Amino acid sequence: MAKLPEMATKGEDNYLLLRVILEAAKGIRWLSNCLGLAAGLLCLLMGLIVAFDVFARYLFRNPFPWAWEVNNCLLLAITFLGGAFTLLIDGHVKVDVIYSRFSFHSQAIVDVCTSVFVLSYLLWFDFLVWGAALKAFRTGETSNLMFWPLFPIKLLLPIGTSLLILVFLVKLGEKIAVLRKG
Repeated sequence: MAKLPEMATKGEDNYLLLRVILEAAKGIRWLSNCLGLAAGLLCLLMGLIVAFDVFARYLFRNPFPWAWEVNNCLLLAITFLGGAFTLLIDGHVKVDVIYSRFSFHSQAIVDVCTSVFVLSYLLWFDFLVWGAALKAFRTGETSNLMFWPLFPIKLLLPIGTSLLILVFLVKLGEKIAVLRKG
């Protein structure tokens, strides 16, 4: 590990902080891309399970009881692990009728102003789902049909939401940088 000079100037401190932030943002983007790919692969797995279950139901008149629960768990994983990636590529729904007519600078202003509400909601939701995951772990909560432990799937919710918050902060930082440049 490189030693930092004992008497760093304010400019050097700002440069070091900026480098740390940029490296963290790079890591957050990488993780979001990896989890987005994983969510896409889980979509394929979910489709195969549904097809296999339908095939078994109509051909053998014997559906798989676990298919419904597995698909529900996969849907949660796809939603929460893919949410940060979707935000990263600007794939979330926007009302583009008005927004698209704004200049890039005006869009950045709107994004920064609305981010207060979005960030407040995400932090509140993240707090709630961390509590739900910890409760599932402490109580040994299981699914109703197959009695599988629910902690692992419930843990994906706060992990995905926390990553969504981090990607949101990275994107917010980019918008603020646009506004500072003018």
